[in-house]
Amino acid sequence: MMNHKAKTKNTRTRLVEAAAWLIHRNGYHGTGLSDILARSNAPKGVLYYHFPDGKPALGAAALELTALFYNRQIIKAGSRVRTVKGYVRALADLTRKDLILSDYRAGCPLATTALETAPEDERLTEACRNGFELWIQTTAERLQQFGLPAKKARDYAEIAMAGFEGALAIARTRKDTKIIDLSAGGLIRMLEADGY
Repeated sequence: MMNHKAKTKNTRTRLVEAAAWLIHRNGYHGTGLSDILARSNAPKGVLYYHFPDGKPALGAAALELTALFYNRQIIKAGSRVRTVKGYVRALADLTRKDLILSDYRAGCPLATTALETAPEDERLTEACRNGFELWIQTTAERLQQFGLPAKKARDYAEIAMAGFEGALAIARTRKDTKIIDLSAGGLIRMLEADGY
């Protein structure tokens, strides 16, 4: 019985991880169930056992996993710096990293899915909304540690998220990350003008 549960959990995890990877590279609509099954090496019946509602439920689970993964990266980036400017640069580096490693194939899975499915599919919209909120909250908390009041930290976190998400999309189409540095520079100038 223990082995069956461990195997079941492992299969579910493989499905979610495969979906997350494929959505990251191909977008939600560009990812088919057959692709997910092939990448996870799982039979079709197992997919519907774990996700009776099919692709939307699996997609939402994949987006939740992605949001948690990148949230850990945001926390890690913030733990390595001692200034607010350093933090903005660390966020820029994080934005740039996967893009370059994937040869400009991987964008933000949350942004891509939101653009493809919101507001028609509420489950996917909610997963994207929750993921963005998590990243914004984590960024705001770190900005507060640099001395920004809660309201300003939240505002700057939202500006950072919007700026880097937009820069990521433009950088991907240009195959050039200069726009990410411009976005970081603009945010740093705003913070400096505000006394930070």
